Amino acid sequence: MSKFSGRLLAAALACCTLLLLVGTRPTAGQGLSATNEQLGANAQATATEFDTFEDLMALSTTGGRGRGSRGTSGNLGSSFREAREFEQLQTSTYYVGGSLPIYNSFNTSQTPGGLNYVPKPREQGSCNSCVGQAVAAAVQMSLAYTTRQPVDDFSVSAGALYYCTTGGRTCKTGWDIPAALRQLEQAAQWMLPSKCFEAALQKNPAGAAEPDISDFQGICLGTTSKSEIPACKAVTKEQPGYSCSFKSLSSFWQIQQHIRTHGSAITRIAMYDDFNVQFNRSAAKRTVMQLNPYRRNTTAKLQYGHAALIVGYDNDNFTWTVLNSWGSGSTPSNPRKTGGTTKDGMFRIRMGVAGVGTPDLTYGVVCEPAPGSVDNMHANNPWLKDTRLPLTPTEKKKGCYTYNMTAKDTFASVAEKFKVKISDLVRDNLQLFNVTPNTTYKYQTTLSADELKETLRTVQAVTQRLLGKPDAPKAGGGAIEPYFVCTYYEAPPPVTQDPPDAGKPGIRVSCDKATLESNERLCTRNGTVGCSLFYSDVNVTQLAPGSSISLCNAGFDSITIFNEVAYEVGTRIYDLIPEKQEVALRRVLQLIDPKLDDAEASSYINCSRVDEIDWVVRRTHVTPSQIRFSLAIGCSNGMNGGDVDGLYFRVLSNKTEVSPTMHPNLNEQMVLALLDLLKLSWLDIYVYGGQVAPQLGALNLTFLSVNHYCMDGKLPSNALYGWQKLKQLIITRQGDALDYNDPAIGACGISGSIPKQWMNRTRQDTRTHLPGGLSNIDLSGNLLSGSLPEIIGGNDVIYNLTYLYLQHNKFTGRVPAAWSQPLDKNGPSRKIITINIQNNLLDGPLPASLINLEEQLAYLYLDGNPQLSGCAPLTPYTTVTFAGTQVTGRCAGSTVADVVHRRQRHAISAYFVKLLDVNVDDEFREMLNNIADDIKQNLGKSVKPGQVSKTFQENHPQGAQQGYCRVSVVLNDGIEYIDAIEVGTNEAMIKAAGLDLQWLGPLLSRLPRLRVFDCERCSVANDEDGTRDVVNTLPPELPRLAPNLKRLALPECDIVGSIPVSFGDWLQMQYLDLNSNSLTGELPQELAKLKNLNVLFLNNNMLNGTLPAAWSAMPKELYLGLNQNTNITGEIPASFANNTGTYYSLFNTSITGCRPCGLLGQFKTWRPLNGTYNTWELPRCTA
Repeated sequence: MSKFSGRLLAAALACCTLLLLVGTRPTAGQGLSATNEQLGANAQATATEFDTFEDLMALSTTGGRGRGSRGTSGNLGSSFREAREFEQLQTSTYYVGGSLPIYNSFNTSQTPGGLNYVPKPREQGSCNSCVGQAVAAAVQMSLAYTTRQPVDDFSVSAGALYYCTTGGRTCKTGWDIPAALRQLEQAAQWMLPSKCFEAALQKNPAGAAEPDISDFQGICLGTTSKSEIPACKAVTKEQPGYSCSFKSLSSFWQIQQHIRTHGSAITRIAMYDDFNVQFNRSAAKRTVMQLNPYRRNTTAKLQYGHAALIVGYDNDNFTWTVLNSWGSGSTPSNPRKTGGTTKDGMFRIRMGVAGVGTPDLTYGVVCEPAPGSVDNMHANNPWLKDTRLPLTPTEKKKGCYTYNMTAKDTFASVAEKFKVKISDLVRDNLQLFNVTPNTTYKYQTTLSADELKETLRTVQAVTQRLLGKPDAPKAGGGAIEPYFVCTYYEAPPPVTQDPPDAGKPGIRVSCDKATLESNERLCTRNGTVGCSLFYSDVNVTQLAPGSSISLCNAGFDSITIFNEVAYEVGTRIYDLIPEKQEVALRRVLQLIDPKLDDAEASSYINCSRVDEIDWVVRRTHVTPSQIRFSLAIGCSNGMNGGDVDGLYFRVLSNKTEVSPTMHPNLNEQMVLALLDLLKLSWLDIYVYGGQVAPQLGALNLTFLSVNHYCMDGKLPSNALYGWQKLKQLIITRQGDALDYNDPAIGACGISGSIPKQWMNRTRQDTRTHLPGGLSNIDLSGNLLSGSLPEIIGGNDVIYNLTYLYLQHNKFTGRVPAAWSQPLDKNGPSRKIITINIQNNLLDGPLPASLINLEEQLAYLYLDGNPQLSGCAPLTPYTTVTFAGTQVTGRCAGSTVADVVHRRQRHAISAYFVKLLDVNVDDEFREMLNNIADDIKQNLGKSVKPGQVSKTFQENHPQGAQQGYCRVSVVLNDGIEYIDAIEVGTNEAMIKAAGLDLQWLGPLLSRLPRLRVFDCERCSVANDEDGTRDVVNTLPPELPRLAPNLKRLALPECDIVGSIPVSFGDWLQMQYLDLNSNSLTGELPQELAKLKNLNVLFLNNNMLNGTLPAAWSAMPKELYLGLNQNTNITGEIPASFANNTGTYYSLFNTSITGCRPCGLLGQFKTWRPLNGTYNTWELPRCTA
């Protein structure tokens, strides 16, 4: 193979452009930043490495007996005076022999997951950003390989990497590969989706014209913090999207290994003027495998330096497959019309040519979604669950497993997948291979006697450690004693012999260890020109699918390393639950008692069913080591097994002693075991120490209780986004351990502040919500600090809490005013019962706005905060304790009467006018505002002495026939309660208010004694264009928000939709008038529960269906109006015969049949007669 000419290499330029540049250095700093001399050295090193690789191929395939006319392996190493050097030679030969000879990252029959990992070819355009394009594509491919996801899911922006990282580059600047790779680690926030940079670029005044932009600072800001795309804005320096590392690759076989495991390697490439000739215009229509590999013509001139990706190799034909960044030749807009592109953007090139694969200057990147990012929110590497492989424990040796190879496996890929040294894998599987007893390593240089002796000593030690001594009972019969055969001449060889070797005249002498000890001069005499080393080694070859491989990895003692690559199978001691889950439970039990073997641990597994009250059956066990513990395991099918969905454990004693340290730690091993319980929803455990690992957020928990003695670390930021169904969160120190300090770490407890993510209801980049049903948070007894979390009140935080326990921490600052922000417009779904913030470091006065929590907050514990001051603005409804503070007591004006009056005034101020003023005239709106102002000013002092009621009334300026409004107030125990609200007109043809029912619930929920709400003819008036701003439906939450309401009248209000079934829960309701609306749907049978109902008016609607038989249970004294609902059909249920006191008005319905005897009412219904409908009086039933 031809070598690069130094004269040609001196002309190499550092740019990624198709122009021929003149001179020894680039005229503009574009593309690949490398000098002519550097490119020349790269090319020479690549050519030398190819020689080495050919030797390695010969050694791994033929035992080193020669290949072609060269027949030497002297490029592979030195004299092996150290074991490490010889072991490196073995490793390289094993990898080459045990790997696929041909591999491409686009070949779905070879790649993991069966995916094409080569992205669409990038187009760098006229800008010299080839390094940025290559690095971005390498990151993209590594992410896809890591996660086993389509490569186009990770379209990493080359522009953001190139222009936004340190350096201030422009279109014409250029970059070098190591500098670019360092930015992956130092500025990971610029690894962004392509859409982020493209969107920012389009908003630039220069548009998408990269060459015209001299300063990208504004564009770079627009890709992240100022981006309008949530996924882009979420990426920060503290929270990057991806995490990458890189390494230089020092040999062809390491490059190939990296391609198989991460998709690609980044390489320099020297571009010659015959490249466009070999890949001319016709190549644009052909793919990489349809074109011949590039071979540099000896007369070709070097033009410039370039960067690209190696994405495949062919060791049978000695070629690389390279992905370029010049786009696709099939794209009409591609500017390269004369050549240089292919249809798929790839080309093949002969190994050893153009500097491709230069040792130590070719790089591999290893990337994964960063912990906390969208694709790895809980740092649990979720892709591992699909990439972990099954291993069966072997009984012969602890820590050893058996793996059965698949069709896609090679011996080398097994070592790569399980992160096992390939030399160890060979040692444990000698029976699968042949041993070559006379592997030959040929030197081209002479060695001294000391070098010969030390080499033999080293090689003998290494090979016999692997194969045993000669005639050992190992596979292959042991290793021979290595020896040299050296060639020397009595006289200098003829000049024509260049170089002399064993195939030419000369004297050959065998030199083993004994010879060297007795007569070393025999092997080192003058005229010696070369020696060959003979030794035993394993001939690693491809194995058939199904081959059983033994894996012994000391690293597997670490559950972390094991869980990254494998899961255990083949145990099935307790076979009522899935195999992985049995192993996971066993590992948890072996943390409780490390002396338990597998069988003993599995003997304690016993399923029961999760129950909401005492959620599982708890059993007490005593291990052979006298550890007494309580255990409960909930299974989806109860005692019959199924998926594990609940786990409880607590150590009770250790050899009759009770101490904090008898409990296991919530360490990495336990966390990884819990993650294998994929269906776990209840977790209640007692531990000594450890941390709340972010990985636990991947569990779909509804209940989490961790009682600990000495945990540390911080609360995981994104955990609550994972626990979307969580109802109770308890992470607290044991009550008897509040003063306990660990001898090693000192003060115990989880520290840091409450994560800000816990107060952000929606994570914008994923649209993931916090758990809306979370009712109980207990973080007491830790070392939490910072401000108290704003997780009560408001629509953007968790507001469904019932209990909040934060006592015995180190919180500072003031009690948040946000805790008393108004709840959502439909009112609270549950009450805040208890807040405990005792024994913190809080200061300042309590916010006056806490008064908004009256009738919600039952207990507020403030004790033990010496700097907390002021008064408590809460009514006697709330029990407040404040010993050890400067709080003086309850604030003035905090009586029950003050609070109730203030709450009602706020309700009228906030919702009364909004409820009634849609599209009304200005005079009607003025009337509403007048009565609202009157109530706001006078409620609480409006009832005169000696009286028990007061009516606020306003009429329309044109008289009551145009509209009126009355609000009645009654006095009860010294408190004025709004009792009734009545709105209407005195003229039947005139519409009253403009009703907006979305505000009815918020109003009613804040008027606790309201009995009556009447709004007759409160239809929303049309806008001038005939449309309506509001479409009213009946709010289903009304019975919950106004349980004391007795009369609701909304006739002629243009209400649509159905009658909510929840209206059956309005147990105090006596009078319900929904006449003359546009209600549809069936009659809810749930209304039969209204035992106090006297009047139910549903006339003149569009209801359908039949009379529910359940309505026979309605009160006996009831007026039921269903007139003019012509779609109500069927017969009157016979059970209605008992309702002799009910008056039924069924005029103009479509009910047929007869009416039971004794029923009262109007029974003229519609009935078909001669093709038309006529009124028909239902006859009495005869029976």
